[in-house]
Amino acid sequence: MSDKNPLDGTPEPDQYYQGLHDRRRESKTDQEAWHLSKSVPVAFVIALMIQTAALVSWAVTFRAEFVSHRDVTTKQFVDMKDYIDAKTRDRITGNEVRAEFRSRDFHLRTIEQKDSDILKEVRRVQSSIENRLGRIEKKIDDHMSLSTTGNGHGNR
Repeated sequence: MSDKNPLDGTPEPDQYYQGLHDRRRESKTDQEAWHLSKSVPVAFVIALMIQTAALVSWAVTFRAEFVSHRDVTTKQFVDMKDYIDAKTRDRITGNEVRAEFRSRDFHLRTIEQKDSDILKEVRRVQSSIENRLGRIEKKIDDHMSLSTTGNGHGNR
């Protein structure tokens, strides 16, 4: 058997590289990974783009609502602090001041709990989005592998 490619006379990759990494095969695989096969329906690609746009739009809206809620909570906290400070200035005895501090501490813990709950919800939504994107990517990869190996329309 000849060591040369019968089409162009170049050495066969296994003979030419003799154990070194075959860059021609890698570059072809890399190049194919970035191009859709012609067997992928246009409607499928358009549907993925629309779903991605909807997901991004929803995430932006959610973030805006979260920031708005945080701003409202901050304003309420500042108003409450100003009210408590004004009330504290009017107090004379130490018992009243201690009671006011206990009340302030309770309100601060309530706000911290609300912030913690919001953060948990944001992390849950982020995890859900990451899971959905992972499933979409897996479906694309599965479809691409089926289209290149399963139906004969892929490159050989």
